[in-house]
Amino acid sequence: MKFISILLLALSLSLAACGGVSTLSGDYQANDGKSFLVFTADGKVKTKTLMGKEVETTYTIADNKVTFQFPNGMPMAYTINADGSLSAPMSSGFKKG
Repeated sequence: MKFISILLLALSLSLAACGGVSTLSGDYQANDGKSFLVFTADGKVKTKTLMGKEVETTYTIADNKVTFQFPNGMPMAYTINADGSLSAPMSSGFKKG
């Protein structure tokens, strides 16, 4: 019985560790300094377009990726790295702070 309890505890801890990030919060600055992301408590994100217009949109998180759906645009996906930074192939990436 004790063995089963220990096994179940180890299994549940392993599954919790694999869960990944379920939410993002706070300010993220682009590594090139040209852009920012602000994740709000209500599950939205604010940023500025290349033209300087501030926009707000929603995001989803799945499989350590955050995906933004901007108005009149294609979805953009970033990998959530172990250190909390965000990266994508065609982007300088973002770091918290």
